[in-house]
Amino acid sequence: MTEAAAPRERPAIPRWLLPALLAASAVAYLALRERPSEGGEVEVARPVSEEAKALLGGLAIGDPIGTFEVEGIAGPGVDGEDPATIVVHLRRAGVRLAIAIAPRGVSPHQAPEQSGAHDLFYGHVQADGAEPEGEEIGAALRALRDRVAAHE
Repeated sequence: MTEAAAPRERPAIPRWLLPALLAASAVAYLALRERPSEGGEVEVARPVSEEAKALLGGLAIGDPIGTFEVEGIAGPGVDGEDPATIVVHLRRAGVRLAIAIAPRGVSPHQAPEQSGAHDLFYGHVQADGAEPEGEEIGAALRALRDRVAAHE
């Protein structure tokens, strides 16, 4: 009669190995990811096209739009938006928001403002204190609409 084969012993994995691998992965991620810019400014994923600059009439960072000022301009084709959408990031005293300028009809949503060929939407409202009033956002939308309409 033959003896039953003794079960094989698996090599012991040190208890510290899994936490060490997780920590190393986290460190690698933090080291390799895109870092936010200093001062909480909006990073632009790709340069603003010449067509976008022309449509915005030379709008630049720091320019006023209603009671806000321009914090950044991105696009076209950022944040998963339509390839022709431009996003203008605005800020004022702890309040931030973004206005997207898209070719008319690209979005199924009703645009709060429209120029001759573009729909303007707002979103990503962030407020450290009081929320901006609807009229402040409306004034910013109208100011940007007028600027775009003048350069279409």
